Amino acid sequence: MELSAAIEQFLEYLKSERRYSPRTIISYKRDLDGFVAFLNECGKLPSLEDIQREDLRAFLSDSVAEKDHDPKTVARQASAIRSFFGFHFRRRNIKASPATSLTTPKRGKPLPTVLTLKEVEEILSMPNQETLEGLRDEAIMELFYSTGLRLSELVNLTHGMLDMDEHAARVVGKGNKTRYVLLGELAMRALNNYFNNPEYPSRGHNSPCFPGPKGKLSPRTIERLIANYASMAGIDKHVTPHVFRHSFATHLLDNGADLRSVQTMLGHASIGTTQIYTHVTIERLKEVYDKSHPRK
Repeated sequence: MELSAAIEQFLEYLKSERRYSPRTIISYKRDLDGFVAFLNECGKLPSLEDIQREDLRAFLSDSVAEKDHDPKTVARQASAIRSFFGFHFRRRNIKASPATSLTTPKRGKPLPTVLTLKEVEEILSMPNQETLEGLRDEAIMELFYSTGLRLSELVNLTHGMLDMDEHAARVVGKGNKTRYVLLGELAMRALNNYFNNPEYPSRGHNSPCFPGPKGKLSPRTIERLIANYASMAGIDKHVTPHVFRHSFATHLLDNGADLRSVQTMLGHASIGTTQIYTHVTIERLKEVYDKSHPRK
């Protein structure tokens, strides 16, 4: 059976037997016509019986790859295809449906947002060091960039977890796993400036490093202050604590750190999670190449 005839038969079934609305039928027709157009572009004009599962996967993968990719659109296309072939299988027009258990291909994860070193420095220069709050905010951001801490790890950091003599901190990450992170000189200086301010609360072994009105500073407060400083610095990116973590990892790899070491510092259980930053580094190299090479 020709595809055009098969589609018309299916649409008539939706209209007369299933009583679908005209709008829904138009939507099905658009998706199925799009599938036929894709096959034509690929130089294929198969009959209904000749279509293979690979043809369906190729069509959906092509939809996923589109710049204006909308997951809902691809899911709708997959649903239309499953319904279409299911109908013709029940009518015995085909021996088996190639759309059985058809899943929607997933688009590759977008690369994480990363700050340049200049952007990091601009944001870190924003806090007012004449106030306790400004010293606190500088210490928070220096700590994020120096260590790659997760937001929850920084919020739960206590004075007993710091080893100022060794320039290190013991943190508890995902899965209640403990790891040690190193504190850079600038982070150490920012922490000392904050802790040694006369207005800083008295320090106990189990007291939070960054106290707030309800004990420890809330994650939302930290997210908001970082976004505000990024805006003050004129950074046209959505900057969050995790963006500092992404930047920490990417800048280490940019400057020669090995992947296993970065994995350990970030507290990733799998090196596969850390490998996303190698892609970021490659993309940054491509940008430099495209801008700089005379015969790119």
